[in-house]
Amino acid sequence: MVSLHSVAVRCATSTRSVWPNSLPWLTNTPSWVPCINRPRSCVKWPAMARAFSVKRLPRYERMSLNPRDVVIVDFGRTPMGRSKGGMHRNTRAEDMSAHLISKLLERNSKVDPAEVEDVIWGCVNQTLEQGWNIARMASLLTQIPHTSAAQTVSRLCGSSMSALHTAAQAIMTNNGDVFVIGGV
Repeated sequence: MVSLHSVAVRCATSTRSVWPNSLPWLTNTPSWVPCINRPRSCVKWPAMARAFSVKRLPRYERMSLNPRDVVIVDFGRTPMGRSKGGMHRNTRAEDMSAHLISKLLERNSKVDPAEVEDVIWGCVNQTLEQGWNIARMASLLTQIPHTSAAQTVSRLCGSSMSALHTAAQAIMTNNGDVFVIGGV
């Protein structure tokens, strides 16, 4: 899908030779488009919104995904408990993480565990038994092969989100296809 922002950026820097190839659905180019005659000029936003709205794109371009687009296939979570005296006080973090990963792989049987490139797990505060690579410990307890990599991200409250960003960047740059991401 082409957003208005990306079209506006391409239009402002385009030359005439790029226009017919980049905008094939625009058969009658409006006379107000200054990029055709003067490549350095800029188009105003209201005019851009009228001319290049998503409704004018062909249906296949509105609904298709780029092969390197990132999608979240499934998610899961464990029940929340109280911090010190809660129901998880005797459960180790890697056991809980391994159980969650196993259930996700079980629910998504079309995903082969051998296809997992990396397990990226966020951990808020790596102390005591969590001081090791908790992602590796959790992946060793699941059906993910030992040849798959695993890394733990420690960024305090943003650890899981940082793990997700790392996996998304790896997918977009063609450095992997299937990742398991989570956090404790």
